[in-house]
Amino acid sequence: MGNYSSYIAGIINKQRRKAASRLTSGSQLVAKREPDNPVDPNAVALYLGDHTMVGYIPARHASWLAERMDKGRSVFVQVKDVRLEGFFWNRRVFVDVTIKTGVDAE
Repeated sequence: MGNYSSYIAGIINKQRRKAASRLTSGSQLVAKREPDNPVDPNAVALYLGDHTMVGYIPARHASWLAERMDKGRSVFVQVKDVRLEGFFWNRRVFVDVTIKTGVDAE
């Protein structure tokens, strides 16, 4: 199991900003690998339960997470807290997440 504080990367358009505004403490996010992503082959996208994309796990965490996902381990992401910073056009959503992989997730 891994715990870390980070932000959701890639909240770059109106749809993702709107999705991110729906996040609250306890929100469950679905992590999906994007091995064909042209920017980062280790990309791990984050979605709401209704399949709306929010953004990405930052690249510094995605590399080790992608490796585990590629080996068939399940990954669960839960938002612990949401903090908004920045101006409206350049807002970042900061989250504290818990990632459970393998037997930790059972």
